[in-house]
Amino acid sequence: NLNSDFSYTAGSGDIAVGTIQTGSGDVTLVATSGDLNEITSDLADKVETTGTVTLQASGQIGSGTGNLALDVDSGVLAAASLAGGDLFLRDADGLVIGDGALGVSGLTTGGGQIDVVSEGGLFQIQRDVNAAAGNITLDAFQIEVDASVSGNAIDIVSDNLMQVTAGNQIVSSAGISVQAGSIVTGGGSSGSATFTAASGQSVQLSTTGGDIALGSFAIDSGTAVIDAGTNSILGSASDGNQ
Repeated sequence: NLNSDFSYTAGSGDIAVGTIQTGSGDVTLVATSGDLNEITSDLADKVETTGTVTLQASGQIGSGTGNLALDVDSGVLAAASLAGGDLFLRDADGLVIGDGALGVSGLTTGGGQIDVVSEGGLFQIQRDVNAAAGNITLDAFQIEVDASVSGNAIDIVSDNLMQVTAGNQIVSSAGISVQAGSIVTGGGSSGSATFTAASGQSVQLSTTGGDIALGSFAIDSGTAVIDAGTNSILGSASDGNQ
């Protein structure tokens, strides 16, 4: 029913998602011992609501990048793979990563890959994105990090602004690459925006058309490579290795 919550749990096997539309109602899908994928691999929204979508599976969520990702259009999204499966998610017009049902918060997996594409609007990370030993790829029109992003290799692309707010962090057990129209870090009184890469690896920040504004910005580990092209680098970074 429109504006009513929808919840489905599969006690065994996979969940194949067709089309779920609930208006403003929340959607909760749980694959207790399987994967959570689309029936039809295309770019049409499969789960659509202005409410909260919670996805939980023992295996993977979405079966790959592009058309194989699980398409979600929601007010808030939370997803977890309990057995370390991959998360492949796509949204067309902005996305908030937050708290869901069943204690699911942010995007988590025990070691699988996290790959999220948000093609328009603001992609706001309000709760932690944690891939453990898995790689993370985030590709969006505009990104704001208000929590922690942690994994192995981390690759972030923002067509417009990429912002990491004060007191939040991006932590990699390998290297970090951020490419954006412009980059803003830190600011305010909540501490530094912190980037941590593995020893011998790099934190690469580059812009395609705008400035890099480093306010309250720290590199805890790794080597910083900062490139604004013909634009400006404002502020300075503190290096935890120094």
